[in-house]
Amino acid sequence: MGGPCPLCTGACVYVWFDALVNYLSALGWQDGDPRFEHYWPHTVHLMAKDIVRFHSVIWPIVLMAADIPLPRTIFGHGWLLLEGGKMSKSKGNVVDPLVLIDRYGVDAVRYYLLRELPNGGDSYYSEDDLINRINTDLANDLGNLISRTLGMVQKYQGGFIAAAGIPQGPDSDLINCAMQVKDELEEQLEHLDFSNALTAIWKLVRRANRYVDETTPWNLVRDPGKKERLQTVLYNLSEAVRLLTIWCSPFMPVFPERVFEQFGIAGRLDLQTWESTGKWGLLPANLQVETGPGVFPRIQVEEDKEKLSVKPQEEKPQKQRKPQKPQITIDDFDRVDLRVALVKNVEKIKGADRLLKVELDLGSETRTVVAGIAQHYTPDSLVGKRVVIVANLAPVKLRGVTSSGMILAASEGDDLGVLTVEREIPPGATVK
Repeated sequence: MGGPCPLCTGACVYVWFDALVNYLSALGWQDGDPRFEHYWPHTVHLMAKDIVRFHSVIWPIVLMAADIPLPRTIFGHGWLLLEGGKMSKSKGNVVDPLVLIDRYGVDAVRYYLLRELPNGGDSYYSEDDLINRINTDLANDLGNLISRTLGMVQKYQGGFIAAAGIPQGPDSDLINCAMQVKDELEEQLEHLDFSNALTAIWKLVRRANRYVDETTPWNLVRDPGKKERLQTVLYNLSEAVRLLTIWCSPFMPVFPERVFEQFGIAGRLDLQTWESTGKWGLLPANLQVETGPGVFPRIQVEEDKEKLSVKPQEEKPQKQRKPQKPQITIDDFDRVDLRVALVKNVEKIKGADRLLKVELDLGSETRTVVAGIAQHYTPDSLVGKRVVIVANLAPVKLRGVTSSGMILAASEGDDLGVLTVEREIPPGATVK
């Protein structure tokens, strides 16, 4: 770290003293480079919390001695921890980020790290959690919203985005949500709280997915009298995708270019700026979209197990065939009322690590179901999904909450997955 100073006996000069000057020289300090005057007054120095003292005491002294304005902010972020503690080159427990980027893409890795690392706190790294974030937040939520919007514009309107009509009902809710998200997002960014900034963005992601279910474009297209309404719905979804893409670009800089190309605004830089998100409805009509592969493909964990950067597992013994339950007749099966339900809201139940309180839309009614899936799903990852439930199960009270039904799920060992419906089947539909 340092050694005796040749000019001062007993003093110590740290090699970081020289490293700090890189902050200045990188911007062309003393070379007349306009970048220094442009960027330095807004400088925010981000660093790990264990080196904050050096940067917040010694570094400012150096700057003041050189008559250079101090950085606007010095922020110490937390550590990424493994089960063995802090990542360390000396311990040899470092996860190679280049390997992760090669496997999952830079956007996915950046999203996971920024979403999981709390403001100023530590967070544990897990590749399983990384994959879960990719599959739930990026593939299921944001990626699916983009794909559905492009697909419906292509299928229902010949690939052209038409002008929006007068807002109705859920239109205003969607627009208000977008403007509220912008305010909250900018407030979180001002505090360098990237995790909660992404949480704010995902409020519009979830709201836009619910908007699809509320407006049912697949039903509007069947009614010639609803043509203008269909145009409005698809315009609003396209505009929501534009805003979301811009807001996500500081966190995930690669995928926005693909989205802008697919929505026909690759050459419209004025529609890609942060300032353009301050007003709803700037997306011009008659844009031609192009569908393509999903921007965030799902990670097939079972097929790609050899790709996971986890410790080698011992060879598992041959699975024993599970005994089948006694046969039933079709009349027995008919007694079970299976329905499609849309997840509207999910909350954790205090004092119960495994239980979630799930609010379900069954079309003609709303129900509450208690599900023991909290160790496999976060509340946010379930909202907007179409699940299959046993609708005629006798109500039972669990932890003070009346559960009227049961969400179906498949499990194998420690793994569990909720049964979902891929197509836009309306809530309340019978499962046969």
